[in-house]
Amino acid sequence: ALLYTAELTGAAAPPAPALQYADYTLWQADALAADERRLLAHWRGTLAGAPAETPLPLDRPRAAEVDQRGDSVEFTVPADVHRAASRLAADGGATLFMALQAAFAALLTAHGAGTDLPLGTLLSGRDEDGLRDLPGLVANTVVLRTDTSGDPTFRELLARVRDMDLAAFEHGELPFERLVDELAPERSLSRHPLFQVAVIHQNAPGHTVAFGDVPADVQLVETRGAKFDLTLAVVEEAGRDGLRAALNYRTALFDRTTVAALGRRFTALLDWLCRHPGRPIGEAPSTDAEDRGALARWAAEPMRAVPATTLPELVRRQCAHTPSAEALRDGPRRWSYAEFDTEADRIAALLAERGVGRGHVVAVALPR
Repeated sequence: ALLYTAELTGAAAPPAPALQYADYTLWQADALAADERRLLAHWRGTLAGAPAETPLPLDRPRAAEVDQRGDSVEFTVPADVHRAASRLAADGGATLFMALQAAFAALLTAHGAGTDLPLGTLLSGRDEDGLRDLPGLVANTVVLRTDTSGDPTFRELLARVRDMDLAAFEHGELPFERLVDELAPERSLSRHPLFQVAVIHQNAPGHTVAFGDVPADVQLVETRGAKFDLTLAVVEEAGRDGLRAALNYRTALFDRTTVAALGRRFTALLDWLCRHPGRPIGEAPSTDAEDRGALARWAAEPMRAVPATTLPELVRRQCAHTPSAEALRDGPRRWSYAEFDTEADRIAALLAERGVGRGHVVAVALPR
């Protein structure tokens, strides 16, 4: 959270704004009553069939109830990548936020989150002149349904994101809690409704700001909570190249090392996508230099001795020893050794029925 901390110097208090927060709430109620039907129709169509849960690369399964303890990993997007992303966005009639959202969606897809990604974001709600200096909360949460299917180029994905975002912003006056009540999604105490991942871009002033005669400093305040499973927050400071970024995450779901790796990979991926905007996002490397260095070190290690038996036999032994222990993870799904062994037998029987025997080669299709 960016908090403005002011040191009072004895200056007179600024005059009260002409518009009070109570006026705003009355105006919002009137506007919603006049336009609610159109807004609801848009969001019903936009979010129809959206996944209830985004399958993230979690380190631990979800508990029955959400744990809002959190932490953040900070990182920096270098100045050259910042400039390249801004230029590419402008060339496509988009904003830097849209380029960051598209790159983050591509990263999540590469990590098994699928191609239909509902991402939350905040609208400031201060587009009207009278609201810019109004004290109080006027922001609203909207859902940006991001489509990465078909392995588009980054330019194509950016165009999709631009069109979706503009439509969402045009219909962003509907309060999020009203949207949830109307759509009545499948509710769970273990996750946030409609989306679990958020992307936030903030244009911040420089390090010095002033409120009339009251001097103030901008400080980054560390938080220990997480409203969503994963949040990418990017701060663009006026007059400064490069972006400050942080990934806020729920500690009950992710290890810090996992999130730190996602931050590194996001920066590397954004750089690659901006340098190759005409190539499919699926061609982008899903690792960064640190990952590749670790892989090289592991590859250089001497081979360890393995038991003189087959992998299926090892699995059967483990199944007999700990049948209820976790054997596999596939997104949010978890398989015990007993379930894994049963499923392997079912597939083996199916292959045998199709004429597959010992020594035959069977192709296995898996996502990246």
